[in-house]
Amino acid sequence: MKKPLSIIAATAILAGCSQSTAVKFTLTGRDPAFTDGKYMYIITYAGGPETIIDSARIDNSSFAMKGSWPYPVSAFLYMGRGADGEQISDLDFILETGEIRVEKRNEDEFILTGTPQNEFRNELPQKVAGLRQKGLSPLRTAEACDSLFRAVVLENRNALALSLLENELLTNRPGRELLPLLDSFPAAFQKHPALLGLRKTIAWMRADVGTSYADITGQTPEGDTVSLAATVRKPGNRYVLLDFGALWCGPCRAEFPNLAALYEKYHSRGFDIFGVSYDANRKRWLECIETYGMRWTQIHQGFGLHPRQTQAWSDYTLGGIPSCFLIDCATEKIIAKQLRGEALAQKLSELLD
Repeated sequence: MKKPLSIIAATAILAGCSQSTAVKFTLTGRDPAFTDGKYMYIITYAGGPETIIDSARIDNSSFAMKGSWPYPVSAFLYMGRGADGEQISDLDFILETGEIRVEKRNEDEFILTGTPQNEFRNELPQKVAGLRQKGLSPLRTAEACDSLFRAVVLENRNALALSLLENELLTNRPGRELLPLLDSFPAAFQKHPALLGLRKTIAWMRADVGTSYADITGQTPEGDTVSLAATVRKPGNRYVLLDFGALWCGPCRAEFPNLAALYEKYHSRGFDIFGVSYDANRKRWLECIETYGMRWTQIHQGFGLHPRQTQAWSDYTLGGIPSCFLIDCATEKIIAKQLRGEALAQKLSELLD
């Protein structure tokens, strides 16, 4: 059994990972879910458009890559590309020097492990869960999670720290709060593509907490064209949750029953949901709606498009799904983002009970 890393121990390990040293890596994996004849791709979006770092054909349900890259960087592993591409792990991983392996954490989840930053990255969710289980008040829990986040970033300031900052920008925090943390990175790291990309993203983010929402249009299952604005301005609506998800996304499937329950509880009091699906085809989209009893407005912006090619993904600077934004219908401004599970239930209780 692996022994969990403490923040101090992890810092000692990760501090030795140079921010600018060229990466020499191997990446391997074997699982019956890997389809023979398809290709695995290492793809990064750090600092700009999609870049393929390496690829390998799958044979006998396994693949192997060996290569190099100019610097450590966060990346994603896909089986296939385009609309048929399947992201292998829900989280990104750190492409760093060493032997990286794809392992199955449970029936629905793969992780990438084997190197210091990835080992630590995989243990962070358990650390956060431990803080949430201490019985602290929501405010104290949020403060403890914030302290953990800042400790990891400030004591490491490496590719992993940049990945966490990007995740915070896309999920939890207004961009302006992250600028001081970006400023704290060493001078040699200020030109890292991921750091430059984060600064650029913060500068042009259209939709963030405190800003007006960006309108979205798409097709309903019935073929009608509808807009987010129509739902926000619908008489009787007080708060609208803009939710991005898909049936292929494990965390999305885990959250859908919670959304259905909250919709049932608070819809008559002015709560509504506007769902944007990133399912690859109509059959899967309809299956998702039926399976989870989605009685709220659901749209799709076009099958055959990678999610990152849609206007909504760009307007809301999404880093992945699930992703959601809570809109105050009176002011038409975003008042919170990435509230899920108990956090969303608590927020709606504060607003509507």
